[in-house]
Amino acid sequence: MIETVEIRLSYNLLPWQKEVKRDRHRFRVVGAGRRSGKSVLGCDDLTQGAAEIPGSVNWYVGPTYEAAKVKKFRENNARERILSPEEARRLIECAGPGIQPVLIVALNTGMRRGEILSLE
Repeated sequence: MIETVEIRLSYNLLPWQKEVKRDRHRFRVVGAGRRSGKSVLGCDDLTQGAAEIPGSVNWYVGPTYEAAKVKKFRENNARERILSPEEARRLIECAGPGIQPVLIVALNTGMRRGEILSLE
C-alpha cells in the first residue's frame, strides 16, 4: 500500500509564473532577469511532477549565469548593394588620388576599410 504524505510549501507563485505553469507544453523556455523567480518555478514543477507520479524522473535545466546573458540579435537593416562594373569605374575615377588605391583594393577583395588601412 502506498502511503500518502501531504506537503505544504510556503511560497506563492508570481503572476508570470502562474501563466508559465498553466502552459501544458512538454518543454517550456523561460527568459527572465536575475532573481525573477525562475528557480522557484522550476522547483514547483519538479515537486508537482514527483507528487503526481511517484518514482518518476523529472528534469529541470537551469542555465549558467553566462548562458543566461545571451543577448537578442538586432534586426538586420543593412542593405546589400553590388556595383556594376561601370559604376565601380566611375567611383574610382571620381575619387581623390589618396582614396583610389583603397577603393581598388576594396572592390577587388571585399575587404573592409579597417582591414585595408591596417595593411602594411
